[in-house]
Amino acid sequence: MLPKVADPRIPEELPTARLLLRRWRSSDLDSLAQMFAQPEVWEFPFARGLTREETELRLSRYIETWEHDGFGKYAVELSGDGPLIGCVGLELATWFHEIEGEVEIGWRLDPRYWGDGYATEAALASLKVGFDRLGLDRIVAVVEPANLASLRLAEKIGLRVVRETLEPKFGRLLEVFVVEREIFEEATGSQTAVEDGLHSAKVLDTTTRAH
Repeated sequence: MLPKVADPRIPEELPTARLLLRRWRSSDLDSLAQMFAQPEVWEFPFARGLTREETELRLSRYIETWEHDGFGKYAVELSGDGPLIGCVGLELATWFHEIEGEVEIGWRLDPRYWGDGYATEAALASLKVGFDRLGLDRIVAVVEPANLASLRLAEKIGLRVVRETLEPKFGRLLEVFVVEREIFEEATGSQTAVEDGLHSAKVLDTTTRAH
């Protein structure tokens, strides 16, 4: 049984039209290691899959982030006790000084489920929770310009490029995206419009992977 988050700031389970977004569990390791071992999932930035040990470290971080901050990236499952298909959601940015302290959205999806709109569906739900439950004024994302699929997804969910920069550790060119609360609310309209967008996300091309 998961330890209770003392003060969860977002829902620990978040159903959408076709998905369940939920907190991570240590028992997710086998499924996550299988997914993260695929080179396509980590083409950006590593151009290779992760080892089981590397995945275990990331899973520990996902779990600890929830316990410490009261929110974090979600494990994404297909509804109805379906398989784990990805990792999507919000975290406090600590990996890059230019956005440190900002809340960042990120996504990675099992390649078997690319192209069905699942990343869009999960990302829209995550943004809405960030604005509605965390009370954020803006949310950021960082994408490599070569990652065309993630650039398309970022634009579809309302993010817009504000600057280019260079990440010092790997020397990678990065684009910093931002979506502001007012822009997101204007784009999605009422809660009904957001829910309709989640239902229609399947038609969008979302073969995506990002930081």
